Amino acid sequence: MMSVVLEGLSDGGVMMGISRQDAIQMAAQSLIGAGAIVKETGKHPGQVKDSCCSPNGTSIKGVHELERGGVRASLMNAVEATVKRAEELSPK
Repeated sequence: MMSVVLEGLSDGGVMMGISRQDAIQMAAQSLIGAGAIVKETGKHPGQVKDSCCSPNGTSIKGVHELERGGVRASLMNAVEATVKRAEELSPK
């Protein structure tokens, strides 16, 4: 699933004029960085998001677009579908 997120982020970079390879590297580093902060500090992902979002800044505008598109529900639904399918495929 995360490869789809990574690809979507890199596609956005390409759409904004960044080379494919640079966009992939930037997207990958963004995911690695956010994950590392959560892992190393023990902070809730929402705290990390809040610390990156300044009033009327670039990050909060991006978060707003993600929320408008239902990103949280889509990710939760993907996890649910994955677990259900794994259960269906598990030997009984």
